[in-house]
Amino acid sequence: GTDFSSIDRVISYARNYNIKLIPVLENQWEACTNSNEKDSEWYRDGYLQPYGNYPLSYKDYVNRIVTRYKNESTILMWQLVNEAQSESSENLYSFTLDMSQSIKELNQNHLVSLGTLGTGQAGTANENYLNLHNIATIDVVEAHDYQNEEEPLPSGRNSIASDLQIAEELNKPFFIGEAGISAGCNDCYTLDERANLFNAKINASFNAGADGYLIWRYDNLPENFGGSCRNDYCFTENDPLFEIIQRY
Repeated sequence: GTDFSSIDRVISYARNYNIKLIPVLENQWEACTNSNEKDSEWYRDGYLQPYGNYPLSYKDYVNRIVTRYKNESTILMWQLVNEAQSESSENLYSFTLDMSQSIKELNQNHLVSLGTLGTGQAGTANENYLNLHNIATIDVVEAHDYQNEEEPLPSGRNSIASDLQIAEELNKPFFIGEAGISAGCNDCYTLDERANLFNAKINASFNAGADGYLIWRYDNLPENFGGSCRNDYCFTENDPLFEIIQRY
């Protein structure tokens, strides 16, 4: 919470190339920060005290970082937690209310997103998804699209289509924060097939009212992830998917 040099460097690159950023302030999963998967106790009060080997609590860190960058125009929105979920819907709701209000008190210049998979996860399913995004200080509705490769706009209960409908009811923007299709390996799609599948998905999402679509994951440097960009969700500028993205 004191050395912001890496974030400053990313922001400087984003500013040079006119890219907007979505800083993700914590991860539901154990990757990325010095912590385990977030459980209902973390959403109840664990985020209010230091965890792992951190000197600051999550809330203290968030307050510090959003204050530092409150006037930074490259930031599109703050995201509270990547793929947030909890066995206790009450704890998740109170956490979302507390943290989104806290950010807005310090920083009125940026949107705030909770960060949800949106497909029926614990604490976010059914009416909980609506309740969470109906919080006045949550500005954006999000969902992730996996395991429905050949369905352009997955429908049914707790689906991309139902999430879109909730966003429309709340009059809030909606975006696909992650969508992944594995390609280039045995027993999975070819690169051309993946490009066509994503073309159908992006087109269907925008036609249904989505405001943004992010694909997991672009990687033009193999060393970023310790191996070549194959047998995975990743794609490079040589992938036919890159042309689809440029088209949109």
